[in-house]
Amino acid sequence: KQQYEVWLTSLILEIKSASIIYCEFAHQPTFKTVVTQLLAQIGPSTLDFYSKGIQTMIVWMQFFEMTWESLSLQSLVAILCQAREAAKHDAQGIRIQPPHLLQSLKWLAKTALMQNLTDLLQGALISNFCKGTGVPKDRREAVPLPFMILARWEETVSDPSSPDWLKLLLGGFLLAIWSSLRYADLQRVELQTLNLAPNTLRGLCRVTKTTKVGQPFAVILAGLTAFSSRSSWVHHWLIALQASIARSHPFQPDFAIPVLDSYHSPSMKAPLSYSAALRALRWAIQTPWKGTIIKSSAAQNYTLHSLKVTLLSAAAQLRLPLRARQLQGHHRPSDSAQLYSRDDTVDALWLQQEVSKATREGWRPVRPMQRGGQTPLAEPSFELPFKTFPEDIDLPLDDRISRFQQPPSVSHLDTLEQQVMLDMHESDSS
Repeated sequence: KQQYEVWLTSLILEIKSASIIYCEFAHQPTFKTVVTQLLAQIGPSTLDFYSKGIQTMIVWMQFFEMTWESLSLQSLVAILCQAREAAKHDAQGIRIQPPHLLQSLKWLAKTALMQNLTDLLQGALISNFCKGTGVPKDRREAVPLPFMILARWEETVSDPSSPDWLKLLLGGFLLAIWSSLRYADLQRVELQTLNLAPNTLRGLCRVTKTTKVGQPFAVILAGLTAFSSRSSWVHHWLIALQASIARSHPFQPDFAIPVLDSYHSPSMKAPLSYSAALRALRWAIQTPWKGTIIKSSAAQNYTLHSLKVTLLSAAAQLRLPLRARQLQGHHRPSDSAQLYSRDDTVDALWLQQEVSKATREGWRPVRPMQRGGQTPLAEPSFELPFKTFPEDIDLPLDDRISRFQQPPSVSHLDTLEQQVMLDMHESDSS
């Protein structure tokens, strides 16, 4: 975020008199504070989206020998036409479609208070560029993962011979699947909030696409393949995770999947990027370490959003209640009953248990294509090691996962309860 503040400062200084922010504050001691305030309510990923569009616009303006002050409707249309053609080719620096370019310019005009640019963007001609070419096309959506892949990943994480880097990668993917988290939200998990409870692992995303106040999540310890603590993928993943955190000391990671920098002793010094995670996912779907399940060409159809939709799609096929599916997908119902329940994970955990029970009893989901408009893909046949769902899995105290077995707020709650009891004892009121 600080790097983007430096970038916006330099950009406003380059825009000069076309920006009211420049005219009013560029030569004032409050300029730095103004820039910080302009970016206070916008996240780094959104800034990355806008900055790429603006930098591409600057490239085009240099090509046409234009400045922000001299930008006209005719020149803006010329840039958008050239951008549309360039986006069809492999010029990486300018491969951005007009809608992306215009969204970035609208943000810049609003943020830097550029009245001339605002007027240009409000016309019907420019607005139509935001709507694309108008040619109908199919909407591509993420395909759910086969449950056979889930079972194979859980078995691999639980295998003592698996290297730690593979446990960290597959364990992070499984956490996203069972908690129905977006990949970006998975990489904003506060690891110090992960805590074990009977049958569950709970945690908190510090910020997500839809909330800035923290999003709770929880996953069952049983998964598809476990019947005891020893066979739970969560147990073995947490062992590898705690060891990796210890290697990263004093750095405290706040993401679930790190850059895999070592075979047997990876650390948690940097988060795995989206593009690297996508490549890793398409590799892991093939399970090349234990016999290929899906061919490489078929693996290209899956994206990181497949992690989020897998359990939600299966729950819909089982006709589980809409409210439980909403909470599992973190599409929180906006009603007072849910607000005062003080727990957004109860229904989600129940849904996960129902999916696991049905799968252990022989039910298999199908993978819908084109929202059900095409023949669904059949689930590869596979057998699970345990046919019944374990009703009670409680991980025993273990130094290897000790940081996850003590909820951070327990001592605070004990102190609070003692204070309440003391106040009640000293009170004279009935």
